[in-house]
Amino acid sequence: LLAVLLFLSWQQWTSEPEVDRGDKVVLLSGDATEITQIRWAGDKSESTLVRQSDALGEYTWVQSTRWTKKPVVAPGPQDGAPVEVGEPERIAKDSVFKASGKIDKLYKDLSPMLALRRLEVTDDAKIAEIGLTEPTATISIVRGSQTQTLDIGGEAYGSKHIYVRRQSDGLVYLVERDLIQTLKNA
Repeated sequence: LLAVLLFLSWQQWTSEPEVDRGDKVVLLSGDATEITQIRWAGDKSESTLVRQSDALGEYTWVQSTRWTKKPVVAPGPQDGAPVEVGEPERIAKDSVFKASGKIDKLYKDLSPMLALRRLEVTDDAKIAEIGLTEPTATISIVRGSQTQTLDIGGEAYGSKHIYVRRQSDGLVYLVERDLIQTLKNA
């Protein structure tokens, strides 16, 4: 019994102190150094951030695609004014670049990723109302061999915070808008 108590005391004494999270709840756990890839996939943009290293050190490579719509027009039959004649053409603009030093803050903000609160949402009508029946985007975070994926829903009325659903268990959270915007604009 004494050996067990000594072991437990030693374990408590050598463990890292608990980080003060205020009133927030953990949405995704994990260590910042374990993140190897972050992916945003939405209707208007798609970005992949990949952590790499070479002889000069570690860096993050960003591959981003933004889509715009270009109307398909033809001269009008009566006065020759342009008239849309079909579905707009989707135009992709690709960018590849090295991430700035701010990427370390993003990795830290995702480790653990905190939410303002967890919501008890099980009703299909409510899921549709908050935009999670057909999510506007997904975020996937790869840590080692594990991928954590979130569905991105609509904005909360009044606060503009974002509804998010964890795909692994279907739990719904409310997340600060700034964190989602950072990923969306990567």
